[in-house]
Amino acid sequence: MKCSLALLLPFFLFAQVAMSQTESTKFWTLEECIEYALAKSLDVQGGVLQERSAELKLAQSKWQYAPSLNASAGLGYTFGRAIDFGTNSVSNDLQSTNFSIQASLSLFEGLGHYRTVQANKISRDVERASNESLRQTIELNVVSAYLQILYQSELLESQKHQRELTEQQLSIAREQANVGVIPQGSLLDIEAQLATENQRVVETENAIQLANIQLMQILDLRDENFAIVRPTISADNLPMLPQKTLQELYDEARAYYAPLREAELRKQLADKNIQIAYSRYSPRLTLGASYGSGSRHFLESKGHPTESPFMQQIKDNASQNVNLSLSIPIFNNFSEREGVNQAKIGLLQAQINEQKTENNLFKAIQQAYSDAVAALKRFQAAQQSYQSLEEAYRWAAEKYAIGATSAYEYSQAKTKFDQAEVSRLQSMYEYVFKTKILNFYRGLKLTL
Repeated sequence: MKCSLALLLPFFLFAQVAMSQTESTKFWTLEECIEYALAKSLDVQGGVLQERSAELKLAQSKWQYAPSLNASAGLGYTFGRAIDFGTNSVSNDLQSTNFSIQASLSLFEGLGHYRTVQANKISRDVERASNESLRQTIELNVVSAYLQILYQSELLESQKHQRELTEQQLSIAREQANVGVIPQGSLLDIEAQLATENQRVVETENAIQLANIQLMQILDLRDENFAIVRPTISADNLPMLPQKTLQELYDEARAYYAPLREAELRKQLADKNIQIAYSRYSPRLTLGASYGSGSRHFLESKGHPTESPFMQQIKDNASQNVNLSLSIPIFNNFSEREGVNQAKIGLLQAQINEQKTENNLFKAIQQAYSDAVAALKRFQAAQQSYQSLEEAYRWAAEKYAIGATSAYEYSQAKTKFDQAEVSRLQSMYEYVFKTKILNFYRGLKLTL
């Protein structure tokens, strides 16, 4: 009884450790990966701050319509001969106090304020589109890394299954070699085949690890117990190609593709900057008003008249002023003209960038659609080849088991079958990825 418990104890300990590891491992879905990547991306957080800065700049520009109001006050001492502003006479050692309030309101500035507000609205929308473009890029990178893990995992399972079949054949070959049914060289061929398949398994395991690291880096995740949910992707549930022409796909993508929206807004902003530059040619009319007063105090009363109380002086010396100021630009070192020319160059650059973005979008959709169609055809061909070579391999394995074929012929049949399996998986996951790219450009949610 004690011996039995001693034998069972390591098994229970191993099972307990395995269960604890499984419970601590979080399995991430594609949607969770995308959501986490967007939430943790420092680039996205920086983009949000840029949006906030643009909002504050817009709010500040709207306050340009409000009048400005400023106040000032001063206290000074003059020693020696000085002018008493109260009596306009010469006095000695004078203390003076003054204060004033000024207000001004811009009545006309060539619509510069209005156009600046419009430009800042566009700038805010540019920042939003730029951040959305960044989000879309992150989503696509996550999908690519996620599918790479799925492909390598599927390939690993296939390779392990093929290795098990080879191990079974090796066991049969050893029995046949022991009784002299097959020569020793045939046994060595099977052993070499098994060694090759072991190497492939190790390489694929390393590829899975690298793919996991790539996805974790995109997520900026440092959890060692990282794993993904593996949805079933097979020939029976592959996504369908959109039944639309290339032009229809392009027209549909234009409404959702954030870089194109950003380029269009930057062109609008450049056009608005030209209008702002032309505003500097216009006269500026400003309304101003001010109120001021002051008092004085003789440091030596000898030889001076009796001073009025401080508040009485403030009342008596008060003055008000209202004025209209007209400023007409005549010559300012050609700054207005050069500003307009620079703004026009900016518009031309924005137009070129918009056209490049449109061209790149069309090329991307054209390439993605062509790749998806080609991948589907490759998968269909690979699927037929896989089925045929699977049957050929099964037939070769049965013949080899009874000694009716050589180890070389068996190895060749198995190698072709393995290659067909790899080709089938590659084309299947490539097709899935290309359809996801098309859905991405069409503004559809990226899911599996």
